Amino acid sequence: MSSDSGSRVRRSLRVALGLTLAALLLSAAGLYFSESILCVDSGTGKGEALVVLGGEKNYRPSRALELFRAGSGSCILIAGTGDWNDVRLYLEGNGVPPAAIQLEKESRNTKQNA
Repeated sequence: MSSDSGSRVRRSLRVALGLTLAALLLSAAGLYFSESILCVDSGTGKGEALVVLGGEKNYRPSRALELFRAGSGSCILIAGTGDWNDVRLYLEGNGVPPAAIQLEKESRNTKQNA
C-alpha cells in the first residue's frame, strides 16, 4: 500500500468520524429540543374533551390533569389498551371525578385511536 492511498484512507476515516459525530450531535439536539419543536401553545382555549393517548403514562396524564384543572375540557378520554387503567387511577386519585373520565379500550395503535 502506498503512502498516498494510506493518507486517503485516513482522510476518509476522519470524514466518516466527523459525519458520525455531527449526526449524533444533531440527534441529541433533536431529542433535547423535541418539545419546543413539536409542541405549539395556542394559548388558552376550551374544548369538549381532552384526549390521553396510550403508550405513555407520565407526561400525557399529568398534562391532561393540568388542562382539566384549568378548565380546558369538561371530560378526559383515555384511549388505548395498555395503560388506560393506570391513567384512570392517576386522574381519579388527583381529583378528576369518575364521571368526567371516558374510556376507549379497544384501539391498539394511533390510527385506531383516531
